[in-house]
Amino acid sequence: MYSYKCNFLCKHCSVGAGPFHDELLPIETIEKVLDQAYYISSIKVVAAAGGEPTLYLSHLRTLLKKAADLSFITRVVTNAWWASTPQRTYHFLDDLRALGLEELNISYDDFHDEWLSRYGGWRNIVNAVRAAVDLGLRTVIAVVRAKNSLITANVIRERLKLEGLDNKVLILEDFLSPTSRAKGLETVINVSGYGCGDVGHLSVHPNGDVAFCCGHIINDPESGWFTRIGNIYREISQTL
Repeated sequence: MYSYKCNFLCKHCSVGAGPFHDELLPIETIEKVLDQAYYISSIKVVAAAGGEPTLYLSHLRTLLKKAADLSFITRVVTNAWWASTPQRTYHFLDDLRALGLEELNISYDDFHDEWLSRYGGWRNIVNAVRAAVDLGLRTVIAVVRAKNSLITANVIRERLKLEGLDNKVLILEDFLSPTSRAKGLETVINVSGYGCGDVGHLSVHPNGDVAFCCGHIINDPESGWFTRIGNIYREISQTL
């Protein structure tokens, strides 16, 4: 997460991303982090998330190239705002694939659709999925479901079927986490009875914090603090 900046301001965003963020992890710091991660054998995947990682293409390109050169599996988590036409989408993803991208993870649900409609809406999802599949990228659509959601995993699956893409995409359905802007929104389950299967996935944040959480509570002042295990600026300075 080299930035929390996002061109969307989704009501359910559990990390509080949005257009008002301007903090940014420097490219040279990203490279140092990846160099150190190389010596941790349990780290296999490097994912660019946020915020919207494609807003800083120079950072994204550097991260993908460096991670691929170090033999990490690479992933980009995106809202697909850039997928406005089939041609633009294909060239955009082909460039990232040439740098080392292996998996495209698209966030799409009622909350994202409210903002994606300004760029093309559902057609962006179709463009992104079709181009990713044609380029041989593993393709995932992540859906956050609230109490009255109209866009669910089943709805997306049926829509993709009409496009001939239903068997080519993994669809993951998640539920609201009551943190940041999602506080007060109604979910479909009692989240207090569920745990997180991603605990232990390390994330690096724009201020240099390192956490054993990749989302949801990382920016929650009441509970996010205990996920933080260090800071890359402090750790790097101590090794110089």
